[in-house]
This record gives sequence, structure tokens and C-alpha cells, in this order.
Amino acid sequence: MKHTLIFYCFMHIFSCSHPAENKTTTAGTAKSIVHSKTGSSFNDTVIISFPAAIFYNPDSVQLIKIKSITDSIIFSGAMHEFFYQQRNARQVVSSQYPELKIIELSKTRFIQFNSKGKQLLIIDLDKEPDACGMLIFDGKKKPLLVDMSNVDTQLYFYFHK
Repeated sequence: MKHTLIFYCFMHIFSCSHPAENKTTTAGTAKSIVHSKTGSSFNDTVIISFPAAIFYNPDSVQLIKIKSITDSIIFSGAMHEFFYQQRNARQVVSSQYPELKIIELSKTRFIQFNSKGKQLLIIDLDKEPDACGMLIFDGKKKPLLVDMSNVDTQLYFYFHK
């Protein structure tokens, strides 16, 4: 029994200490998992200087590129998850923060946030890790990239703390 426990501990430590390698595949084999998204087809900038909830999504060309380098099951699952997270976040914003303007972006690469005529921050959406996401901005302080699975709490702390 003691040896079995040691064996399982050793196997657990060994398996956790060597992360899976990203294997290159040849044509006709399974695609690898995407570790970063592809660049946008657009270089447009949207300027935001008022309280807003900004939902961003890839443009159609970017979406095709992401799909082509991602395993189809992983791609479908991620898009399904993003769709429902964004839908829920929109409902929360509409019901609890009706003063926020909801902005939908898919053909924009940069978002410039201004407060009282001064530039606070420019966000390059190509550098954001997720293809889809949500930012919130109160018109005064720096915007916040929201974890949409925790949207209620993040909205509260951003706007009330």
C-alpha cells in the first residue's frame, strides 16, 4: 500500500512537471490548439469618451483564419461559450447599468479611451488573448477587460469601488 501511494505521487508529480508540448502536425492530421489569435483585417480606431460596455469580436476574415488553425471541436466550443457569455453580459448591463451605452465591435483593431478630452489609453485588440471579449469604461478611469463569467461582480467593483 505504501509503495502504491508513493508510485501514484511520483506519477502525479512527473506528469504535472512536464507540460504537453505543442506538436507540429502535417497536412491531413488534426490541427493544433490556438495559443494566440490572428491579426485583424482592419486598422480602424474607435474613440470612446463616455460610459460604455464594449463587446468585441473578430472580423469575418480573422474568424476564418482562427477557425483554420484551431481544432474544430475547440473552435465550436469556444464560439459557443463566447456567444452565451456575451449574451448574459449584455442582459446584466441592460438591466443593472442602463446608463452604459453598449457598443459592438468587429471591424475595429484599436479602441482609444478619452476622458475630458485627454487620451487615457489605446487598446490594440490584436494583443488581447481572446477573440471575443468585453471592456467597460466609466468615462473617467482606465477601462477594464471583463471576465464575462464574473460580469456582475466586476461591474459592481469597477463602478462602485
